[in-house]
Amino acid sequence: MENDLYALLMDLEDKIENGKKIPFLNQYSIDREEVLSLVQMIRDEMPEAIKEANRVLKHESRILQDAKKHADNAMAEAEARARSVRMESEQRAALLTSTAQEEASEKVAEATHQAELIVESAERKAEELVDQNGITIRSQQEASRIRAEAQREASQTKMAALDHVSELLKRAEDMAIDVANELRGARLQMDQER
Repeated sequence: MENDLYALLMDLEDKIENGKKIPFLNQYSIDREEVLSLVQMIRDEMPEAIKEANRVLKHESRILQDAKKHADNAMAEAEARARSVRMESEQRAALLTSTAQEEASEKVAEATHQAELIVESAERKAEELVDQNGITIRSQQEASRIRAEAQREASQTKMAALDHVSELLKRAEDMAIDVANELRGARLQMDQER
């Protein structure tokens, strides 16, 4: 389908370049019917290019869904760890976990928002390239570059959010362990004083 569209564009370009020069004017004469016929054929080929742009956008949506799924898994793991903290440290651990969850939610929301902005920008640029009557090889290459850049930025945003969530959970876990160790030490000391 892309080859057909490219061939039609080459035919159109050939018709324009080989038009007859009008003497004494910087104008050329071309066969109007042939050119209009080529433009119509190009329009007929366009829906496949639009479908390709939609497939790209769906792929971007899957990237966002994967990022959200990983972030949700990280949040679930943090909650499971918080529940395992001893009863004596429950109030302090709950406060730490709540803080970690809020920061993680903010980071995930920010990452999701940034990824959505990237995809929206890619959608707009892809639509601009697809909607132009004079689509060229250069515009197809630009669309591919935009898709690749959007995927890379979405992946980086997702990884940064997951790294931050992991760090927050590690800090919460370390503090919970410290609290548990302090309580264990206090209990042992009380046992020795009996």
